[in-house]
Amino acid sequence: MKSKLKLLLLWLAEIAVCFAVIYLVVFFSGAKLFESGDPILIMLGCALILSVFVSVILHAMEKQSKRIDALEKRVKTLEELSDRIDTLDN
Repeated sequence: MKSKLKLLLLWLAEIAVCFAVIYLVVFFSGAKLFESGDPILIMLGCALILSVFVSVILHAMEKQSKRIDALEKRVKTLEELSDRIDTLDN
């Protein structure tokens, strides 16, 4: 349950950051992009979509990082075993 709550809070933080970035872009240069309709709702929709992509990318990067760590541990143990075998052969 804690992990789901943590992921939800992380996703909400990503939405807030995406919304802030989109708001700053619109404020400084892109006001013409959102002239039709309610600009806040459009920016919030863009932030939701962008945050989903960011979440997927971050999750994939975290999974790859765990795999790399596991492979590094395997390589280290294999190197240690190889060193032990080399010392026994001598």
